[in-house]
Amino acid sequence: MERRPLGNTGLSVSALGLGAGRIGGPEIEDAEVGRLLGRALDLGVVLLDAARSYGLAEERIGRHLAHRRGEFVLSTKVGYGIEGVEDWTFEAVARGIDEALVRLRTSWIDIVHLHSCPRPVLERGEVVRALEEAVRSGKVRCAAYSGEEDALLFAVRSGAFGAVQASLNVCDQRVLHHGLAEARGRGMGFLAKRPLADAPWRFRERPEGDEAEPYWLRLAAMGIGPGDLPWAEWALRFAVFAPGVSAGLVGTRSVAHLEEAASALAKGPLPDEVEKAVRSAAVRAGVLVAQAEPGFFDTFKESFAASKAVKAASPEVQKLVIGGLPEMPSGGKDEFNARTLELLKQAVGILTQKAPQLVEEYRQVVLQSAKDVAAAADDTSQKETAAVGEIERALTG
Repeated sequence: MERRPLGNTGLSVSALGLGAGRIGGPEIEDAEVGRLLGRALDLGVVLLDAARSYGLAEERIGRHLAHRRGEFVLSTKVGYGIEGVEDWTFEAVARGIDEALVRLRTSWIDIVHLHSCPRPVLERGEVVRALEEAVRSGKVRCAAYSGEEDALLFAVRSGAFGAVQASLNVCDQRVLHHGLAEARGRGMGFLAKRPLADAPWRFRERPEGDEAEPYWLRLAAMGIGPGDLPWAEWALRFAVFAPGVSAGLVGTRSVAHLEEAASALAKGPLPDEVEKAVRSAAVRAGVLVAQAEPGFFDTFKESFAASKAVKAASPEVQKLVIGGLPEMPSGGKDEFNARTLELLKQAVGILTQKAPQLVEEYRQVVLQSAKDVAAAADDTSQKETAAVGEIERALTG
């Protein structure tokens, strides 16, 4: 198994990490967990990523691997869930680390993440100070952040963290343009979570209500597949070999699946033409959910997927709004944001020619989703209102 530096932290991690979210529940026997963890280390998968919210995961890692503690890099996440303590406070982080040390049966944790901590909390600095104090005391070796979008960018630019963790997969490539390159330039480690995108290819039809549903819609809109490669191998090699990625975290409770993932990564990066095709497909499918202005609509994709307007729309419009129009021209990442409004105009033009019966419904759904984003913003400003106005003008011509 390939080993990589975790940025400039001094830690070395395996290119494949085991996400422990699947080993914390009662549906998996303790003996099965022990076999999985032991096999992971034997394969060279020496990065184990847990969290306070992963049920019995921390406790099981400690019970089964305490005697092999020097063989693996241990990662967990904190900030919440301490009885009698308010979430996202100094005490919640400090006690979260102390309790994790006990469950994991160790005197140190290599990487501790603030787990999806909101940006306003990061800005106050209290939780960051708690994590920094744990590093100074030797309980933690690397302070890290796990999250997405605006909070992730703040964490990258804050100088407080040695590594970050965020989603990266064939269906969700946002971080390639917003976060990963900057983290790499600052010497930070990067852990890619959800590299298999919840395996949406398992479903022949839209899996309504399943965690994979947004990825299934996105993949359908991209109109691309793995060719002669197995689906999981194609997806995993794309994510883990993206420049700046230290490791990809695969959540599984199956020894066979873990072995397959290790074998896939042993084949190295995807061929250049395959990797470029995946990126191009994502650009084409994502033009409708890109940022309308820098700093705004960072959560546009998620808002579309969750919007009441989208859920009430016809299936045809749902696909267009969430996935984009494949006929749209694509551009490089530098011109991507600047062209978004023009591409919205082109979308209406394409629909007017090819599916005029959908034009008005499409306009209303996109505009309502834009308004939903503005209404849900933590600090609605004139800039956000202006952005909604620009989208409205683009949609109405």
